[in-house]
Amino acid sequence: MKKIDKKNSLSIIIIVLIVGFLVYGIKMSSKSSLKKEIPTIYVPGTSGTVGSLDGYFEIAKIKQEDILKINIDEKNNVTELQKVKLKPSDIKNIVIAFSDAGEDIDSMVRQSSYLQSAFEYLENKYNISNVNFIGHSNGTVALTSYFTQVKPVKYFNINKIVAIAAPYNNISYANADDTKESDYLKAWKKNTNGIPRNVQLYNIYGNVNGENNDTIVTLATIKESEQLYPRNNIHYKEFKGNKSEAGHVELLFNKKVVKYAESLVRE
Repeated sequence: MKKIDKKNSLSIIIIVLIVGFLVYGIKMSSKSSLKKEIPTIYVPGTSGTVGSLDGYFEIAKIKQEDILKINIDEKNNVTELQKVKLKPSDIKNIVIAFSDAGEDIDSMVRQSSYLQSAFEYLENKYNISNVNFIGHSNGTVALTSYFTQVKPVKYFNINKIVAIAAPYNNISYANADDTKESDYLKAWKKNTNGIPRNVQLYNIYGNVNGENNDTIVTLATIKESEQLYPRNNIHYKEFKGNKSEAGHVELLFNKKVVKYAESLVRE
């Protein structure tokens, strides 16, 4: 009887171990699926086109055939200038550019409408509604305008915003007076209800030769984001160097900046 009991006990232990490993495997598989990479939308700054970020993508080792590129014209028409041969669920990189990519407040308001059209298009055609966002300069300004100046697309969710050299107040460093508020900052502050309370904002900024600016955008201007986005959700990352390393445009093609930005949206 004792031998039988020992055999039974051993069998039970083996069965328990097998079941345990199976349950663990299912849980790990479930966690892995939950962490599935979501698409990232990229928007260039003033006068940017769908090709403006190609140097960035080359550094990030993102193949052109894996990038959906769309343009929105002045009448809110959406055109795919570069299509992808991917299933909608496999599209992870999307560039959005505007035919009207000016930098004044009127352009910002129009661009908020263009983004609205682009998001609706992605949702309707590709079932894409949960994304991260990387904007250079006024690319993030356009998104902020979208949150505050138009009615955000109801089910379109932006988790993280990676803002590279984003001027939330004055655009030009040469003419900036950081003690004053620009017209569009004043307009945004009147309606911050559209800004998601759970969005994480990562401000990447350049510090050229210790001057606290990237030759165009100042750190003080970037910190105006604290008047708009939830302060507890705002993060800062400084990149120091000369103009070729930390300049306003040069930041976009700095290998360290690209690596950092991509690590935020791919984690």
